[in-house]
Amino acid sequence: MESRFKLNMLIGTLALSALLVSSGTSMANLALPAISAEFSLSFSAARWIVLSYLLAITLLSLVVGRVGDINGRRNILLWGLALFNLGTIASSFSFSLPVLLISRVLQGVGAAALAVLPIAIVTDVLSKQKMGRALGFLATMSAIGTATGPSIGGILIAEFGWRSVFSALTALGVFTLLLALKFVRLNEHSSHLDQPGHFIDSIRAFYSDSSVRVHLFSNLAISAVMVSTLIVGPFYLTHVLHLDPRHMGLVISAGPITSILSGTVAGYAVDRFGCRLVIKIGFVQALVGTISFIFLPKYFGSLGFVLSAILLSSGYQLFLSANSNSFMKNSRAEHRGVAAGALNLSRNLGLISGTYLIGGIFSHPTEKTISDGFQVTFSVAAFLIAFMLISQLKHQKRRTYGKRFVN
Repeated sequence: MESRFKLNMLIGTLALSALLVSSGTSMANLALPAISAEFSLSFSAARWIVLSYLLAITLLSLVVGRVGDINGRRNILLWGLALFNLGTIASSFSFSLPVLLISRVLQGVGAAALAVLPIAIVTDVLSKQKMGRALGFLATMSAIGTATGPSIGGILIAEFGWRSVFSALTALGVFTLLLALKFVRLNEHSSHLDQPGHFIDSIRAFYSDSSVRVHLFSNLAISAVMVSTLIVGPFYLTHVLHLDPRHMGLVISAGPITSILSGTVAGYAVDRFGCRLVIKIGFVQALVGTISFIFLPKYFGSLGFVLSAILLSSGYQLFLSANSNSFMKNSRAEHRGVAAGALNLSRNLGLISGTYLIGGIFSHPTEKTISDGFQVTFSVAAFLIAFMLISQLKHQKRRTYGKRFVN
């Protein structure tokens, strides 16, 4: 009973770490108007408050994963929590844009460890038969941070100002650090750091395996598709379906809410039916969802949008849980930090690339261009998902998942 309690507390602590990472983005996004007003910033300058955080996480994903492999994942997780809290405290006391940007970069360095190492630690401590539900729970907590961050942040900003957002994150971060000190106990040993040349060689060797490339590109592609709904959706609902902001927000929330509700269920499905089958089901359901976006909103309005979002988001969670599970349990134990970092990197690159590619479609938004752009976006998305589904099926025929990834 005691060991089960400690294991549950460990998983809960890691889930809170995932929540911190996504909340650090969503709550800061909502604070941008207030920060811009106080510091007299343009939008171009203010967006770096968010981008500096995201870039730090993206660029350091592989690095913190490899450092965790060598020097102990618990040690680096604790350092990550400490740096995240330090950066968050500094952000709440920042009185100029340069200081705030430096604070956000520091926060992002810590967040990189919080985004990567919980996945590796879950793989270390759980059997392959129970990994799916734990990874699904981590994904659910991340989705909760994305979905609830704006509402909680809005209340805090309205009542106490934008600095209270970072104060709240600090309180949650310190609480998570205290839990990690008590419940994250791993049998690890530290060693020396890699030389730069050896680090690059190990990363190159890791990516040379075709299994790695298929898993990671699939992760990148479907993440790029998912961000499409959050970018083109508000434009389409506002300018084409003519919804007011309140109703538009309710319709858009269908996707994030579905992600929250389906994350843990997807994990159980992986443990019950296996990674191969769930990856196929996830891809097929995501494909149906993207095709639905092409037709259903056009003929059924906001109801069609909601149904399409539910199909796509639940398919995404099925794929994400199964793909992460398969990828992590077939990686070598000494390289699980790098594997988790590669997953996080591919996901972030998908979000970034999807954002910028779609942004070009809506450079001159009118009802006609938005409607056409919406159709083009999801037509391309459907083609991309179909291509990745075919690639996965071909790959499964050539190789078995039981084969270990190369160094």
